[in-house]
Amino acid sequence: MIPVPIDPTYLTTYRKEDAKARRIILDGVKDQIVSHIIEIDTTKKMWDVITNMYQNSTMNMKFILRERLNNT
Repeated sequence: MIPVPIDPTYLTTYRKEDAKARRIILDGVKDQIVSHIIEIDTTKKMWDVITNMYQNSTMNMKFILRERLNNT
């Protein structure tokens, strides 16, 4: 198999876009969540952690969300 050369301009563009995405994610989440995702190296992994935290369908989470809705 012949290795495909990596275009250095692609890497630079990717790193800039990844840095922007990290800033957007970190600015958009609450401070309690930042401590869980700050050390993760890719934005995809960050997003996966966030979605797993909020897509948990346990009865406890349903109860908490119902109480928040009632309080509003």
